[in-house]
Amino acid sequence: MIRLAELAVFLAPLTALVLWRVAIARGLDGPTPRHLLTILAALFVLGAGLIIFSEEEHLPPGRYIPAHTENGRIVPGHAE
Repeated sequence: MIRLAELAVFLAPLTALVLWRVAIARGLDGPTPRHLLTILAALFVLGAGLIIFSEEEHLPPGRYIPAHTENGRIVPGHAE
């Protein structure tokens, strides 16, 4: 899912430019400042989310031991 969001952030400016050029070619005024501000805010939120999720805690390098049961109790997965 993160890769899809990264692709969206990468392609958003190009898509906005193409849509703007198509609108102007058809005789429309193009996006209003309100539309541009909304798009910019959405891209900011998406970028902030990517940064926050990329900073999540990762397992240290090593061998991962999946969750299992010992003496009838569930032991959560962990790294050695």
